[in-house]
Amino acid sequence: MMSAEDDEARPLLLNPSDPYLHHHTASHHVNAGDTIRTYHRRWYMLAVITVLNLSNGMIWMTFSTIADSVSKFYNISTAQCNWLSIVFMVTTIVLAVPAMWVLDKRGFQAVFILSALLNGFGAALRIISTIEQIPTPYKYTVLLLGQTLAGCAQPFIMFAPTKLAALWFSAGHRTFANMIGSTANPVGIMLGTVLSAVIVPDSTLAHHHIPLLMEVFAAPAFLAVVMLFFVRSSLPPTPPSVSAAEQHMPFWMGIKKILCNRSYIILALCYGGGMGLLSTLVTILEQLMCPTGYTDSFIGLCGALLFGVGMLGAALLSIIVDRFRKYEEAAKVSYAICACFLVAFMLLVIYPHLNYLLAILCGAIGFFGLALNPLCLELSVESTFPVDEATSAGFLVLSGQIQALIYTVLMTVGASPVIICHIGSQIINSYAVLGFIVVVAIVTVLFLLFYKCDYRRLQFEQQLQAEDICRSFESRFQSHVSPVVS
Repeated sequence: MMSAEDDEARPLLLNPSDPYLHHHTASHHVNAGDTIRTYHRRWYMLAVITVLNLSNGMIWMTFSTIADSVSKFYNISTAQCNWLSIVFMVTTIVLAVPAMWVLDKRGFQAVFILSALLNGFGAALRIISTIEQIPTPYKYTVLLLGQTLAGCAQPFIMFAPTKLAALWFSAGHRTFANMIGSTANPVGIMLGTVLSAVIVPDSTLAHHHIPLLMEVFAAPAFLAVVMLFFVRSSLPPTPPSVSAAEQHMPFWMGIKKILCNRSYIILALCYGGGMGLLSTLVTILEQLMCPTGYTDSFIGLCGALLFGVGMLGAALLSIIVDRFRKYEEAAKVSYAICACFLVAFMLLVIYPHLNYLLAILCGAIGFFGLALNPLCLELSVESTFPVDEATSAGFLVLSGQIQALIYTVLMTVGASPVIICHIGSQIINSYAVLGFIVVVAIVTVLFLLFYKCDYRRLQFEQQLQAEDICRSFESRFQSHVSPVVS
């Protein structure tokens, strides 16, 4: 087994007759005798994508738990407030394929620069939208433009962690690195929901609190721009694993390959369903809980528990999976348990005075639900290797955003105004809740019964390691036999 320690090197022996070597575009140019090695700077690269994902998540879900205050400050409806989140899903769908292409052809430096600038300019426009001199009818337009720019950065940011983990980290640390980079977005969502409720506790002083909110949330986005100046290259000098040294398929050939891969299609549908349902839940959380009498602060706490405990679950499961490589088994167990807790939450949220139970359910949903994010992203690479990691992960995220957009729109169709909550608030239709539960059941059964991972990347690495060992024994045997023959 190869060690994952920093700066450890060993000879890399590739099989020149392997058919993969003849039709891929190069990620690294590697010859026999080159070395597998990891570098300390990989942690800085991971930090950059983590800060980008964190800040983008904060901007995305800034308004989910303070919809009433935002509606009052900008003089807009709840539906218009929802579009501040929905626009992220729309831009990701539109820019998904271009983002995959840029990651495949231009590398991390180009992606970091483009996404950080879009994210930073979006955050700046959000601040500008709070300036008193701007007429009220135009404030929402400026705010929506800022959200749109940040939304344009999202596909570039969210598709990158899986590729970064594969090209900069050793095989024993890939899932953990992917977990840090990919779950930074949910953590940003958590911070967005919590800090929004803390900074804007009620709608009576929204005109004082919302400008401060925009300034606080812009800080991580501006930090990401500063961090760009210290990114030196898209790739390490030498690969961290034999699969990272391998050359990937051309971009369009890779897309054709994954669209014909049955197990990947099932994974994309089920991952997209799971992440889409969780995104929808966060988007409409206040509209679900507020009409029943739950306060903004408690709704913010539920969002914090969902993502905070979810980060813990993702970290623990990533460490375990990196050690035992049981990606499929861990993903299926987590999916089934999360589905049970999600159904229980949707059935109980309509009842008042269940604060403790709903808080526990949110934590449980997060613990098992967010753990699926890095697991399924790694499974996508295993199922499609040697397709580029950004393409494999990108279509998974795209599936999640498409389904999240569909579910969010359907959940709010037919929503009725409710006076007992806040001005402009709506109560979600009971039939929409029932449909939500049905979708949970369908995607869970589909994933548990029909998904099967081929582990192509792991098998490729094991094959090369076996060939390496055989060649080593062969050379030793020949060195001992030669003197005897002579």
